[in-house]
Amino acid sequence: MILKHLEQIKPDVISLHNIHGGYFETRLLKKLSIKYPLVWTIHDMWSFTGNAAHTFGNLKWSELKSFKGENKLYPQIGLNIGRWLIRRKKHIYKNAEFYIAAPSKWIFNMALQTPLFKGKKVNYLPNGIDLAEYHPNGKGISKINLGIATETPVLFLFKEWINEMPAKGGAVINEILQGIERNLNKKAVLIAFGRGEIEVKVDFKKLSVIDAPVPGNLNLSLNDYYNCADLLLYFSKADTLPNTIMEAMASGCACAAFDIGGINEMVQNNHSGLLIKPFDKEEYIFRTVSLLNDRVLLAQYGINARKKIMAEYDIKSSAFKYYGLFNKLIDERKND
Repeated sequence: MILKHLEQIKPDVISLHNIHGGYFETRLLKKLSIKYPLVWTIHDMWSFTGNAAHTFGNLKWSELKSFKGENKLYPQIGLNIGRWLIRRKKHIYKNAEFYIAAPSKWIFNMALQTPLFKGKKVNYLPNGIDLAEYHPNGKGISKINLGIATETPVLFLFKEWINEMPAKGGAVINEILQGIERNLNKKAVLIAFGRGEIEVKVDFKKLSVIDAPVPGNLNLSLNDYYNCADLLLYFSKADTLPNTIMEAMASGCACAAFDIGGINEMVQNNHSGLLIKPFDKEEYIFRTVSLLNDRVLLAQYGINARKKIMAEYDIKSSAFKYYGLFNKLIDERKND
């Protein structure tokens, strides 16, 4: 079906992203690369592991090996056949020509190390964000629109997939939120945005929770919610270069996150947010509350966050780099 559609479209270049999930046959890489230049942007580790999008520090992939229990990691497979899958990927990649685009330095360095990509060109091409869509528009106004006092500190939590994907840190949310609530010296608000539910096991007295989008405020954009927030709470145990953090920072919101994956490429510790030792819940609680109590410093972190994204993750710059790579590959194919 894919090949049939491509014959009709006749693309100059094919840009692949996440191809795991059962909708794309990896063996098609060979057939596609014969006819078209291929650029494969890897957003996680799946391309060079048995089946896991993230291995949480396990380095067996660097030896072309799988490990016990890998098949139970996202995206799960029924049987523990990771070693066979790695051999299959090795055979497919050897006979296919494609270029690797890595959106973070973290995943870029691993792509250079894996034997599966031997002989492949690996490019560091960071994701970009639309700075016109995600931008500061006044925290005071945004808070008033949600009925929140301007001086009240606001935390933001993106709950999308948090229950479905354990790697997003759902297991620690309750304990950390309870610790923040317990140590607050004044009232604060938590905006929980997106699909899904967060099961709060206790009644908060100092922390008010808004389940967003809020009825009656559906006209507010995600940027409006980010602008209402002073600090994004991010609990992920594995990530490459999360868009949620990029969006929040572009909107002038600081971030508190565990120092994993490519997060430290965006969040500058004690400058545009907090990088917490993985997975130290007590440190997360203590440093978050300390920052919430310093309104001047928290506001400055938000300003610094916006500057960081403007300097390194403008979508125009990202598009220009991809466009340059695409044209280079097209010219090379024409001259073959």
